Amino acid sequence: MFTLPWSEEAKQKKAVAFVGERMATTFTVFRGLGGPERLSLVVANPYLCGFIQGKLTILTLALVANGKLSKESANLVSGFVMMAALSKEAALELSRGIKTHNNSGTAAYKQGQAHGQKLAQYTLGIKDPSQDPDFARAAAKAKEAEALDAAIFPEAVSPNDEFMSALLGLEILWFLDVLNSQE
Repeated sequence: MFTLPWSEEAKQKKAVAFVGERMATTFTVFRGLGGPERLSLVVANPYLCGFIQGKLTILTLALVANGKLSKESANLVSGFVMMAALSKEAALELSRGIKTHNNSGTAAYKQGQAHGQKLAQYTLGIKDPSQDPDFARAAAKAKEAEALDAAIFPEAVSPNDEFMSALLGLEILWFLDVLNSQE
């Protein structure tokens, strides 16, 4: 197994925790009943693979830009985040699906990638989500989820501010609604 110098390994562990926290809502859909079936649906869908890849890329590149992670470690961190959230086998399957759809370069993949990147930028405070054309719909989606006790997103139940609520709404609108339409 490839090992990094201690200082880079410590940075990598912190990066995995940082990115993992910000990917938790996305990866929640793979837990519990139906997780393996949902993984198959995501892997087969170019938009959903693009969304995950786009979000992971922006989160890891932000750490590289801030000097918290080397460029060489960025791809490793993405893989470790997927393995921490899923099983090793599921992470490999998802990674293969992302690579396949990335190589095909379909419009659906690129749209998912753009949505994932925007959500990561909003999460990091790089861009303002209130300026997004989907903001009003996202706020309505978040209110629906909160009214239903947000059972699908236990880590994000009852966001305590409008910003977090909007991020949850965008996650639902851009990821979960697309996934649910496949089921």
